[in-house]
Amino acid sequence: MTKAASHDQRSSRGAAIRLSDVHRTFEKDGMPVEALKGASLEIPGGQFCSILGPSGCGKSTLLMLAAGLMRPTGGSILIDGRELESCYADCGIVFQTDVLLPWLTVLENVLLPAKVKRLPKAQAFDRAMQLIGSVGLAGFERHFPDELSGGMRQRAAVCRALLHQPSVLFMDEPFGALDALTRERMQMDLSRLWASDLKTVLFITHDIEEAVFLSDQVAIMSPRPGRILERFEISFAQPRTPAVRQEREFQDIVSAIRRLFLKEGIL
Repeated sequence: MTKAASHDQRSSRGAAIRLSDVHRTFEKDGMPVEALKGASLEIPGGQFCSILGPSGCGKSTLLMLAAGLMRPTGGSILIDGRELESCYADCGIVFQTDVLLPWLTVLENVLLPAKVKRLPKAQAFDRAMQLIGSVGLAGFERHFPDELSGGMRQRAAVCRALLHQPSVLFMDEPFGALDALTRERMQMDLSRLWASDLKTVLFITHDIEEAVFLSDQVAIMSPRPGRILERFEISFAQPRTPAVRQEREFQDIVSAIRRLFLKEGIL
């Protein structure tokens, strides 16, 4: 494992997240199903943390619990030292599908949080235009979602999640449906956006290289019932560039994660 660069030297706008011995049990066909069993994880404020694990291990459940969109069966979840008792309002969420409203333009979709939170219109407009330009969508502000590619739609979804400058960004496999080239471009865009603002990010993925490329910390989950098997801290400077993937340390971390997956029977 490598040691992550200190956040004390950076100006973080993110909230710290702490999950302690978290359990979550569902009922299916009258029988209890354990999704998570004793999952514990600490994410310092302003850190980019990826959760990596096999399908069905409870990654998305963990994210939904951390966002307050469901309640744990046991254990505790704290954000900035306060027990999470309902949906965490100061967050943005990006899912695998962009869920843009088809009857609204790119700009109108990005501005939706401003309407919900009643933000000052002029300030929100300026923020929206800045975000749209930063992800290469300048000139597409008046286009509708069905006029855009999948990658462009997902960029708009990321802009929408960031509009109100949340302290935490939750991302559930946001690039999983994209082609390889678009996915790599989105990874670089996200790394650059995050490095400029240092929000706390909880990122769910199946892709080992994606997790290592983006993150300060990669947490590996076991098969269901999910728990954190091991954490890898990543020290490469942010924002990341494609050259990072060629570094020996990068390949060593990827290989170490694959060995862990082999040991646990995940691969």
